[in-house]
Amino acid sequence: MKKVYLFLFVSFLFFSCSNKSDDLNSLNENELSQKINEFYQNKNFLKSAEAIEVFVKKYPQNPRSSEYLLNLALLYTNDLKNINSAITQYKRIINEYPNSKEAPNALFTLGFIYANELKDFSNAKIYYEEFLKKYPQHEAAVSVKFELENLGKNPDDLINNIQNNTNKSNK
Repeated sequence: MKKVYLFLFVSFLFFSCSNKSDDLNSLNENELSQKINEFYQNKNFLKSAEAIEVFVKKYPQNPRSSEYLLNLALLYTNDLKNINSAITQYKRIINEYPNSKEAPNALFTLGFIYANELKDFSNAKIYYEEFLKKYPQHEAAVSVKFELENLGKNPDDLINNIQNNTNKSNK
């Protein structure tokens, strides 16, 4: 009889420990947001990414969804070092949230990643030109123009050219 009680007690503990906080799909918007932050602060980046995916899937119309996708792209870039997954998230922002405040940043960053990380200058050019077409007055437009003018050039040569031009203008 004691074994039966022990089994029931252990079973109860097991099931009570797997409460709704473990099941991300059962959480509401605020609870998911808290989980995203909690996982990230605890450096549990994969769980943070999973929670963001659940949030965006469950609440695509929530204004935080595009912000979370940008955070997810940054998480893949900086913390998980998975550039292909980061690219996927930046593209999702552009495609699913084209009017969000995150869309220009996503488009610029795609150009930057293709140019500077992947050395894929043809794709970089496509994203940079799209950026200028969509956001010609954006504060990053000057940087995009500079990037386009210097695609594929050696960074050391660029620095030397800038220093030489500065020296010439100071004389």
